[in-house]
Amino acid sequence: MGQDQSCCSKRQESKGNIHKISKVPKGEVVTDIGAIGAKAYDPKPSTETVSKAEKVGIGAYFQKSQADPGGLAVKSLLANSPAQQCGKITVGDIILSVNGENVYGKKLAELAEVLLGPPGSEVTLVFKREASDEKYDVKMTRGIPGFN
Repeated sequence: MGQDQSCCSKRQESKGNIHKISKVPKGEVVTDIGAIGAKAYDPKPSTETVSKAEKVGIGAYFQKSQADPGGLAVKSLLANSPAQQCGKITVGDIILSVNGENVYGKKLAELAEVLLGPPGSEVTLVFKREASDEKYDVKMTRGIPGFN
């Protein structure tokens, strides 16, 4: 897994293509689509596709912050996702906590463990603006458009 990973959605973009999502066994957290079942991506059509995800995030991609070595910063937001629709989260913002649990200094996989949850469940996040260090809270419902 590279430095840029998604912990908030279960899709992977590769050269403009969006790959199908394989079913994730209950209780497993996936931060890299290639890690599902330790199988390499198979470009052949799958007969088992997910119509309803078991765990979803808020529709934000995170990466290690360039400006703050201990922080995980927003890399991008999925269109029409809860993260984009709340109107507060911007690229570069650093996530500090999820439902009161400190995630500053954690790895991306550790963030995924607390950020992903059942579709429709509520989550409260605290972010810090990269430029000003201003902290803000957002409360939203987990979900990824097309997978709820």
